[in-house]
Amino acid sequence: MTNKLLIYSDLITNRLEYTFVFIFEEFFGIDYELTSDYELFKNSKYNKFIYSGKEFLIKIFT
Repeated sequence: MTNKLLIYSDLITNRLEYTFVFIFEEFFGIDYELTSDYELFKNSKYNKFIYSGKEFLIKIFT
């Protein structure tokens, strides 16, 4: 598994992309990917982060 971070958001806007580029790429140097596809997010083996106002029931530790 790679050290990539997968970030789920309901809506990906230009402002969100700009903010995450600054925080994750420029500041922390973290390889990440934004997605609004919950199934892709749920089934991914990458480290995960949810940026959403919705409540999700997912298994955190396997």
